[in-house]
Amino acid sequence: GLFESAHGGTVFLDEVGELTLATQAKLLRVLESGEVLRLGSRVPIQVDVRFVAATNRDLEADVAAGSFRRDLSYRLEGVRVFIPPLRERPEDIVALAEYFLVRLAARMKLAAPRLSDAAKRALIAQTWPGNVRELRNVLERAFVMNPTVSELDERHVQPSAPKPQPRPAPAPTEDDDTFSDTGVKL
Repeated sequence: GLFESAHGGTVFLDEVGELTLATQAKLLRVLESGEVLRLGSRVPIQVDVRFVAATNRDLEADVAAGSFRRDLSYRLEGVRVFIPPLRERPEDIVALAEYFLVRLAARMKLAAPRLSDAAKRALIAQTWPGNVRELRNVLERAFVMNPTVSELDERHVQPSAPKPQPRPAPAPTEDDDTFSDTGVKL
């Protein structure tokens, strides 16, 4: 249904490198024939769809390893655009952060908060293993948790809250009826 509803438009295939070999074969047939079959139908439907695919995997290595079809990689290879991870382009972080805050504010019908200089430095200092999605989520959390502040500072834009540390078990006392893991009373 996705390809049929996208007729005349574009389909974005996110994480195409994660597709199973069986699904890759089906996608290749659609790319080559421009036809899809509705579930349970035997009548092909012609679709005119442009594809944009994204992956964070090394498809050339996956082709060599046999986990990605070579013929599908050729079909998807029209124009390759490499976007470096966010940690390699810190100059984009503040602009992206401000963009996300404006969008969030519009969605929530509130004024967008500014980022303090300290918040900007804190954002730039992060490695962002989750890339732009992680940055967006951090800003969304900061905005939702602080909807009335006019300026977010570094404490608001930490990637994640510190994980709680487990409490150490209390040391047994002579009066304690606890047993050790060997079954001997402590």
